[in-house]
Amino acid sequence: MINRLKRLNILQIISTILLTISFILVLCNVYNSNNLFWLCLGLNMGGYLLFTTKWSNEGKTWYSKIDNKYNKNLTRKPSETIFFMLVAYYILICIVVIADIFIDNFMNESIMALYVIAILCNYLGLVVVDKTMNEVVSLIETSGKGKVERKKKDGK
Repeated sequence: MINRLKRLNILQIISTILLTISFILVLCNVYNSNNLFWLCLGLNMGGYLLFTTKWSNEGKTWYSKIDNKYNKNLTRKPSETIFFMLVAYYILICIVVIADIFIDNFMNESIMALYVIAILCNYLGLVVVDKTMNEVVSLIETSGKGKVERKKKDGK
């Protein structure tokens, strides 16, 4: 669990904590806490974007057959999954903002759903990155190619 949290960036951690605090304030009907919630949600969106740009890069596995061919690239599908989740997250926020133009107080009524979506997207992003990281590490350990690279650097 601790290794999983190390993959989050500072903006994601701070915005998730502030998002939870502002969500509790909204539930307690504290004056003007809706604006704080939307600010924290915007920060969380930015943090998730940074997370996506960092972890959705297609990495090297030291297998030339896997790395060179797009269809066989081990990290292609997880990268696309994280990107799809980012786009879906942003589109849902945009739909709520556009629906608020036509329906009064729609944003205020959908705060609970937006909070759940924000937490779910952040969690699922971590799960996808962990699963991919474990697959790449096990592939490197079974092939021994990563160990060869480390021995050359150490001079052994």
